[in-house]
Amino acid sequence: MLSNVKKEILLGVPVHILRLSELKSVLFEFLHSQSPHMMVTVNPEILVHASRNHHYRTLLHRADLLVADGAGLRMITTLFSWI
Repeated sequence: MLSNVKKEILLGVPVHILRLSELKSVLFEFLHSQSPHMMVTVNPEILVHASRNHHYRTLLHRADLLVADGAGLRMITTLFSWI
């Protein structure tokens, strides 16, 4: 499902680079699957905390989906999607 989705690493945290239509599709699949999923909306505070706390960063790496939350992070991930 997300194996072919591009990811960028921001302060040690992987963030999936998805268009809105792709995100909707992934969330639809999550909702209709028979297993639980962990989705994280990554904001600057989460990135800073993860850069300072190894255990927290490890939990983030276990998430099924990490998406940018906030104008600045969305702008950065949008720029990555053009590269």
